[in-house]
Amino acid sequence: MPREKSGKRLAEPAQPATIRRPEATRIAGLSVHASLAGEIGLRIVRGDYPPGTVLPNEAKWSETFNVSRSAVREAIKMLMAKSLLASRPKIGSWVEPRERWNLLDRDVLAWYATSPDREVFLRTVQE
Repeated sequence: MPREKSGKRLAEPAQPATIRRPEATRIAGLSVHASLAGEIGLRIVRGDYPPGTVLPNEAKWSETFNVSRSAVREAIKMLMAKSLLASRPKIGSWVEPRERWNLLDRDVLAWYATSPDREVFLRTVQE
């Protein structure tokens, strides 16, 4: 423990309190960014954000889902790896055309299985 010149002990700095966000969107067993990627990916596949749509910035996503901006960044990176999104500095992130999506990715398949145009997708995969 640090000491002053007089020999008295100084108090240790208090540890910062961990901020929990209990109301944040989270799927049990997954990290925050994976849960967020799942929610955004489902919205994209469902058609809430059609191809070509520029998505809200990190700050808006962070506020909407009550998660950190780093969780938003990681979620966007995950969706870019699945080819659902593209991103450029100063422009933002946008939804890629459906032809570019990685349709063999298990998450994308799961999102399609719950989307309204599921039967159209299944016929396309069958052909």
